[in-house]
Amino acid sequence: MAESELKSPPASANSKHILVLEDDESIRTAVEKVLIRAGYKVSVAATGRQALQKVQSGCTFDAFLCDIRTPLLSGIDFLREVRKLGHHAPAIFLSGTPMQKDVQELRDLGITSILVKPAGAKSIVEAVRTILVLAAA
Repeated sequence: MAESELKSPPASANSKHILVLEDDESIRTAVEKVLIRAGYKVSVAATGRQALQKVQSGCTFDAFLCDIRTPLLSGIDFLREVRKLGHHAPAIFLSGTPMQKDVQELRDLGITSILVKPAGAKSIVEAVRTILVLAAA
């Protein structure tokens, strides 16, 4: 992830909390660093269950960035559970190879932002900024 292309974070980024759900430790760490450098507060989870526990514990998130396929609870199932709990923060999904079935399930959940791995730092930050702006509109 080339971070040299990142611009300074928007003033509002510092108050935004992003939950990153990614089972691959190297990708999770890289995404976390990119978002922190962009000015976001970041929490991470390696499994869907860990991510769900963070939401259930009362943490408030402004956006979710999720891998589609994660252990114990997929990213898609995590988002379904979060929605059932009444949390409607926007979400972006990551996938190495998004299958048509996954894309349709995401559309059914109202998700249109899917990044294909490996996603660059600039793409990740721009996607997060965009969904936060759209959610605020």
